[in-house]
Amino acid sequence: MATAMSIGHRALINHHIAQGARSCADLAGDLKISRRQLKRILSGETPLRIEAIVALYDLLGIDRERALMAIGVLGDWQRYFDTNLGVVLQLVQPVLAKLETSAEFAIEPLTGPAVARFSEWLANAIIANEEQIRSRRDSFADLPEVRRPIRRGSDAAV
Repeated sequence: MATAMSIGHRALINHHIAQGARSCADLAGDLKISRRQLKRILSGETPLRIEAIVALYDLLGIDRERALMAIGVLGDWQRYFDTNLGVVLQLVQPVLAKLETSAEFAIEPLTGPAVARFSEWLANAIIANEEQIRSRRDSFADLPEVRRPIRRGSDAAV
């Protein structure tokens, strides 16, 4: 029986194959299984095992951690492509490293209200940073007008 997780992994893998990442024949050859076996795995007729997920992700260039977060935590394989998910995942390793090197005591789990408050603060900080980046990039539109001199002769004013 297919689980929501296996359905999500299959959908993500099938999406990458449909986008032309690799052909089924090539994938089957690399996995050392028949094309028919691969089709059964991808259609759900055969169970999708962890080893097959890892191998297919590697062959298709799918980021395992990002896929696990999208499918296993968020419950939606399409969130794999969400830029915001990428931003959050970029923060995980540095935050963990800082906690491990700086905290001289065990860190307690956050309460629900603390998670809500901190996540709102962090999201607002990320949004404010993006707004500043966009503002700087868009400020080039406010440059003074440059007037080109009028050419004399056969090339009248442009």
